[in-house]
Amino acid sequence: MKSNAVLYVADGNSGFTNSLHNAIAMYRDDGHLQLHLAEVAHSVQDLQSLWVKQAPNLLMVSWFIIRPIGQATHQPSLIAQVHKIWPASEILVYGMPVLADFDSDTDVLECALECVQAGAKGLLADTLNIDELLLNVRLILQGGAPISPGIARYLWPMLLPSLLLKQASKLHSFHDVHSSHALSKREHEVLGLVAKGFSQGEIAEMLAVSAHTVGTYIKRIYKKLEVHSRTHAVHRATQLGLISMGNDERTTAK
Repeated sequence: MKSNAVLYVADGNSGFTNSLHNAIAMYRDDGHLQLHLAEVAHSVQDLQSLWVKQAPNLLMVSWFIIRPIGQATHQPSLIAQVHKIWPASEILVYGMPVLADFDSDTDVLECALECVQAGAKGLLADTLNIDELLLNVRLILQGGAPISPGIARYLWPMLLPSLLLKQASKLHSFHDVHSSHALSKREHEVLGLVAKGFSQGEIAEMLAVSAHTVGTYIKRIYKKLEVHSRTHAVHRATQLGLISMGNDERTTAK
């Protein structure tokens, strides 16, 4: 955890923020939590007024700042705005309602999902007490991404399709890259000999073909690997996993 991490809190409940401030001071005095509560915003407007200040290490945002009680609309865009203004700051949303409410309130889930997509690294339920909340603060400042189990259970089915789509896209790109650099069996053989340092004439003798034919193979290899020299061809082929450099007879490409 970063020493003397700076914390901003956006919460309309002054009683909670006072209790949080006292708990942080107690943990800091005991040497268990090096955290400084520098700013408290009681509304969206208060938070926006802090954007001119130095970015905090962590911003804690109450769920009821994002989705005020009695209002059908919500402000997940607030998380996106914060992430844009303070891109290096961690964002933790806390105080989400009990998960039993999710079955009849899909808007809550959609808002939570949008918060994650906008840049929030943590989502915590309103069932946590201040001590448990501060444990998760420590976790997020150590590089974690705390999400209350009940929230994760409901969000996971919504996140899974997009995660699978991203993974499929990566696999497709990987396949495209390797397909575009696919070498024929003979080209691969020539490349392997080039990697061992054999000259064009030596390769021609070993393969019982003319030097001109070997030169043609080498040109094709250069084109497929998008390189212009033997050294670069060997380096590129090694990066792509087309060849591996071992303890062969020769190891220096000429």
